[in-house]
Amino acid sequence: MTFPAEEAAQLLLEIRRTRTRPAGLPPDLAPRSVEQAYAIQDLVVSRLGGIGGWKIVHPAAGAAPRCSPIPASEIMESGASIAWDALLWPEVEVELAVVIGRDLPPRSVPYEPKDLRRAIAYVTGAFELLGSRFADRTAVSRTESLADLLSSAGVVKGDGTARFETVEFADVAMSLTFDDTVVGAATGGPSTADVLGTLAWLANHACDRTGGLRAGQVVITGARIHPLSLPSRGARLTAHLAGIGQVEASIRGPADNARQIVSPLV
Repeated sequence: MTFPAEEAAQLLLEIRRTRTRPAGLPPDLAPRSVEQAYAIQDLVVSRLGGIGGWKIVHPAAGAAPRCSPIPASEIMESGASIAWDALLWPEVEVELAVVIGRDLPPRSVPYEPKDLRRAIAYVTGAFELLGSRFADRTAVSRTESLADLLSSAGVVKGDGTARFETVEFADVAMSLTFDDTVVGAATGGPSTADVLGTLAWLANHACDRTGGLRAGQVVITGARIHPLSLPSRGARLTAHLAGIGQVEASIRGPADNARQIVSPLV
């Protein structure tokens, strides 16, 4: 029996529009395999304007990586102003991101980490906004979470850059403030070698799935400062990443939104 990926994608898009967050997908629309979940992702992202980047999740020992395309319409520059109530109970993570410098199209031999090292234009910081379309993102199956773009609700790309060869990912110290209060800090996480290995996996996966990675696409490489809930009153977010720079965003609370008639993501 053919899996109804189109119906599942339409339901996830409807949840975005109506802001009604179910406990999960109906049993007949819930993906039972990674391949079915990726099919739903592709349909959702195509309706949201196409791919602007990717999210990768590093695997546990013995497991395969997971990924999600990020809609181009949901990738923003540092300084973005974002309405809290346009998101679904949003959280934020601080991550290291890479920007692809040249196309990586399908070819006869698989891409290796050394190929990705040469293809990366630069490293920067990023906020990932999380906003699951489900009532509790931790309570749904792994494949439902995957179909829901791994709960991604947007990326804010930093204004600082560093050459890839100068960064050891595991050594980058970073902090996050809401207004003037430090709410998170971290050093450590997957090393540069680990990140390159997962990026090479992504490059080969994208060749099979979407025709390859494209120059200018942003790839976020996993949370370094793990999810923190964004205050509904609004806040100014600033993350400092040692040797790289910073990323900023303003979260507008309901009172601010009432005074502004603008797109939720500016």
